[in-house]
Amino acid sequence: MTTYIHSWTRQVADWCYSQGVGTIRIESIDTGDWPAYKFIQLLSYKAQELGITISQGADVREKSGERAIKSIVTARQRKARRRTKAVRELQHQLGA
Repeated sequence: MTTYIHSWTRQVADWCYSQGVGTIRIESIDTGDWPAYKFIQLLSYKAQELGITISQGADVREKSGERAIKSIVTARQRKARRRTKAVRELQHQLGA
């Protein structure tokens, strides 16, 4: 779980930096089923290294939050489709 949180927070921080984000606002995500505190802690230090500040209390229903979420989801969907296509192509080439 820790490895996943480390890589996820790195992806979030790097993506925000590439988009010119100066502040990341985090909605309350403490649902009790995963270490939200650890996520916020790791994201905070990684964002600070890139010159991004963290504040809590974002509203994901705002247009900017919705746009960011849709962008990430769309990118991950594209990546999954490319992987699926590559696997099919490899299976075809190997005669599987």
